[in-house]
Parts: sequence; C-alpha cells; structure tokens
Amino acid sequence: MAELQTIKDTLDGIEQTQPVVQKPTQTQSTLDITTNKNSYKAGESIIITANGISSQQTVKLDLYSSVNELIVTKIVFSDSAGKLVYDMEIPSFLKTGIYKLKATYNNVVDEITVGVTGISQTTDTQTQPDDTADETPDSIVSTYSLSFSLDKTSYTPGDVVWVTGKGEPNKSIVLTMTSPDYEEQTANTTALSDGTFTPVFILPSDAKAGDWTIVATQNDKEVKVKFKVNG
Repeated sequence: MAELQTIKDTLDGIEQTQPVVQKPTQTQSTLDITTNKNSYKAGESIIITANGISSQQTVKLDLYSSVNELIVTKIVFSDSAGKLVYDMEIPSFLKTGIYKLKATYNNVVDEITVGVTGISQTTDTQTQPDDTADETPDSIVSTYSLSFSLDKTSYTPGDVVWVTGKGEPNKSIVLTMTSPDYEEQTANTTALSDGTFTPVFILPSDAKAGDWTIVATQNDKEVKVKFKVNG
C-alpha cells in the first residue's frame, strides 16, 4: 500500500507541473468609418476615413438615399500601412435630406448617416425663355443614348468588374449581372449631371466559368455587354 501511495503522489505531482495550453484568442476585423463633416452641400466631397483595415485591402463604399436607393458605389484600396482616406463626390443633383454611407470590408459592415443640402433649381427654371415651355420630358429623353463598357473582357472568380457608362443625366439606371446558370446580381445607380455612371460588381469567389452578361436599363432603353469568367 505504501508503494501504491508513493506512485499516486508522483502522478499527482506530474499533473500539477504540466503546462496549461491556452487556445489563441480569435480576433475579428473591426471597421470604423468617419467623415470630416456631418453635413454637406450637393456637389461637395465627403472625406471618408476608414480604420481597422489591413494593408492594401479593398473596401466597398456605398451612398444610399433615405429610401435605400443606391446613389454612388466605389471600390477603394488601403495603402501599405492600412490607411484609407477617400474623397467621395456628392452628385450635384441630390436633394436635401439624410443619406446613408455604408462601408464593407471582409464581410464586416459599418455605416453612418450624413446630411446633404441640395441646390435648388427654381431660379434657373424661372429664367428660361417662354418658348421652352412646350418641351415635354419625352422630347428631352429621346435625345440621350445609353451605353456602357467594362474595364476588361475576361475575369477570374472574386474579381471586381468596373462599369463605365453614359445615359440620361440625373435618371436612375438598373444593371443586372447574370451568370451562365442564370444567377443574378442587381445594382441600382443614378447617372450624374453629365450622364456618366460607374457602378461595380464583385464576382463571387465560386463564380462559374463561362459567358456572363451585364444588362443596363434606363427608361425604355436597354444595353447588354458580354464578358467571360475563366475557371
């Protein structure tokens, strides 16, 4: 019995001296965006600063209206130190109201609200000659064409697809990206005062190889562009 007790005491001593292995603490990416002001005039730029980003990483910035309509979308990159400061120009046609600025990085989202003071067009409208009074919206719309192009003709899964187009100024545009197996992504944007629009799509990491299409629709006009995704 004495020998058994001695063995037990020895084993207890070994267990007490074993190092305690702690699991590494998992850290989750944090994202925090700030702006240089709380309120802006239409046509000004919002200076956006994003913190909590690794070096040379992409961040998606979206500006939404109070009814959740996408106004501006941009893909920007942090520098080698993880710093990101970006000037987002506010379209001159925006009306007075509260808008939502949303940032997305590594599936982490942060959003804030900003106020915009729109520029009234009442004075300009009153000073127009009387002979323009019989112009109708349809006659004006018919003078604008709709077109767009992509930054490349082929992509790989996970790539950013940059769209550059032109249509009727200050009018909404719906763009739909369709995969070979008919899965769709939709982007809603608004042409700027010069008619340009620059939305982006991000291809899924498991995007199917083959022929893809993007269709832009504004008023009754529709334009389609095809591109390839390589496996």
